[in-house]
Amino acid sequence: MYGNEGKVALSAHGLCKSFRLGDGYVEVIKDLSFELTDGAFEAVMGPSGSGKSTLLHLLAGLLTADRGEITIGGESVTAMNDRQLTLFRRRRIGLIFQDFNLIPTLTAEENVALPLLLDKSEREHRARVDELITALGLEKRRRHLPAKLSGGERQRVAIARALAGNPAVVLADEPTGNLDSPAAREFCDLLRQLNRDKGYTILMVSHDPVVAAAAQRVRLLRDGRFMDAFDTGNSAEQVAKHYLAAMGR
Repeated sequence: MYGNEGKVALSAHGLCKSFRLGDGYVEVIKDLSFELTDGAFEAVMGPSGSGKSTLLHLLAGLLTADRGEITIGGESVTAMNDRQLTLFRRRRIGLIFQDFNLIPTLTAEENVALPLLLDKSEREHRARVDELITALGLEKRRRHLPAKLSGGERQRVAIARALAGNPAVVLADEPTGNLDSPAAREFCDLLRQLNRDKGYTILMVSHDPVVAAAAQRVRLLRDGRFMDAFDTGNSAEQVAKHYLAAMGR
């Protein structure tokens, strides 16, 4: 079954976002609405400048929408003040970035533990870190600094950190952008496994059909609006075909 038809993990309604450009404004996200069901794994694709990363940053509360409503795990993100949003993002949203965003002076396990330090006892956070380090195959690298890890290992640490708080939704922004092809394929397999076996709800932005094919469903974004959506069948060829047809290429 695709996701959980009875429960919505993330919803966005009437989202709009503009940025100042010279003497005027450019509208990047235009009255956009969609829902992501609990347990779903979706990807967003679109040409450069279509608003993919802006959308993800709005959903994560890293940017503020001009208009519209965002709800995650039944709570209104857009109604939160800065302090509430910081706490909610740490506890309920898992973020994975292209450049990993690891703290270079902390070991792998310390980076994973970081979101838990303020919320859980030492016994609780150590148990969770141990669980994630083991699940992601990082046991032999747990005390290494990021500089001593490969790109694929650093992204695994970033995934473990994103999952530390057992988030309502995981948001991944071009997560394979700094990985070579084998590491990117490994990353995609890992996300698919986490979604299938652990039930994590995932929304991923990618320009790469091979990466997007890891998801169950792809939404195509163009000029700030969703213009199409389709099931991937886990086929990069199918994703590329749909994408090129929708973009008129």
